[in-house]
Amino acid sequence: MIVPAVVVLVIYRWFIRRLIRLAGHYTTFLQKLLARGQGAASTILVIIALGLMPLTYFIEKPFQNWTYEGAEQLGSVLLHVDYTVPVDRVRQKLDEIVRQTPLWDGQVAGLQVTDTPEHMVELRALMSARNPGQAWDLRCEVREKLIAFLQAEYPNALPRQRTELVGDLTVAKNSVSN
Repeated sequence: MIVPAVVVLVIYRWFIRRLIRLAGHYTTFLQKLLARGQGAASTILVIIALGLMPLTYFIEKPFQNWTYEGAEQLGSVLLHVDYTVPVDRVRQKLDEIVRQTPLWDGQVAGLQVTDTPEHMVELRALMSARNPGQAWDLRCEVREKLIAFLQAEYPNALPRQRTELVGDLTVAKNSVSN
């Protein structure tokens, strides 16, 4: 059992070194990317950049991160809310939520305003978990609890449409009736 694992590791390391040498013929960026030891992600990028595999192969066929460095995962939750949302209070609530759940690994938890389109504010909650399954469950739990928090504490901060009436309504009403 141990012998096949060692063989696979040796082959993987040989393959990475070979890609580093091959990437050196093309650009220093590719060489540095592989040399940083980012595992499968950098290997895939170099394979795509060198044209060995088309990008559609990786888009159409799902793959998992099997890096030997660790399986920690970051999860994010996007919330679209009104401009009246108290961002600091939502940030405090996110901290409270992740500290109470066993799904959080204690590493990353944060909330940022990532966009402000015309009618809303986009909040991005970022949190970490031990593995992809827990990251998914943590994202769902955080999303549900933040929505429930906003509904209970700040219902006016939920997204809504605004209409601005311009002009005098009585003048418009009189002109319609004539």
